[in-house]
Amino acid sequence: MNIRRIHSFFVPGRIPLILLVLIFILFRFLNSENKNDLELWGLIAMQIGIVSLLLYLNQTFIIVRNHTLLPAFFYLLFTGINPMYHYTWISGIVSLSVLLFFILLFTASLQSYPQGNAFNMAFILTLTSFVWQPLLFFFPLLWFGLSNFHGLNFRSFFASITGFVVIYLFIFTGSIYWDDSLAIFIEKLPDFQSLFQFRFLKELTQQEYITIGTLFILFIMAGINIFVWNISENTKTIISLSFLYIITFLIFIVLLLQTQWKNEWFSILCIPLSLLVSHLFSKPHRRIIIWIMLLTIIFFLAMPLLPLFE
Repeated sequence: MNIRRIHSFFVPGRIPLILLVLIFILFRFLNSENKNDLELWGLIAMQIGIVSLLLYLNQTFIIVRNHTLLPAFFYLLFTGINPMYHYTWISGIVSLSVLLFFILLFTASLQSYPQGNAFNMAFILTLTSFVWQPLLFFFPLLWFGLSNFHGLNFRSFFASITGFVVIYLFIFTGSIYWDDSLAIFIEKLPDFQSLFQFRFLKELTQQEYITIGTLFILFIMAGINIFVWNISENTKTIISLSFLYIITFLIFIVLLLQTQWKNEWFSILCIPLSLLVSHLFSKPHRRIIIWIMLLTIIFFLAMPLLPLFE
């Protein structure tokens, strides 16, 4: 068996991605009681839209240098047919918000005056935090990202704060208009007690431990690929991948600390991780990496069948 030929079949990714999309849709239908439910079709369309945005992010900013659809393939592989991951409107909105955050951040890295994008990122995170409050954790990542790409200064920092404040100014004004007691405004303020509630490694099933452990092994290998095997890589690419690597590590930690929100954190985790894994597998330095890629694909494709043997 020519392992290199198999690898060359997966790297462009058109046929594998199309097949995976069909498997993903089939899996969603098999796990849905109402096949004509508009919500089912809406969730399918949303996740495919997220996959398309992930491809846009990769191809626009050339995070994975080879021309490949692997980021979309692995994101859909990790989330789309994974029985431990229950796709909901909240996880879809959260994923979409984080993807827009990354797109705006990488766009800001190319600008001399990134304060406009800093405002937009803060605005999106604040607005979406009303759906899922832990997105406020991304504000420190916003400033870290701007700093990493040399875009953090007083103006961009002030713009990000303004993006947060302007939302609450609208709510404050509306609260005064509709309710003199400011009850609406107070109700919408961040609940820090809930935000910093931790349930370390609770409510995780054995299958979820195995899945997260497998993804963490891939994460470690991606780090070796970035910092050891690819030292001659383009400097800009290394900076982008290093930033995504740190973000992924932090999300892993929060995922294990706040397992009450494992669905949302897992959906976020798979965005940067799919890019890192794609970079690892797009141009492997050793044949063993190709074998690991094939075993990873087989493992996640087999996961929907595991409940049949329980």
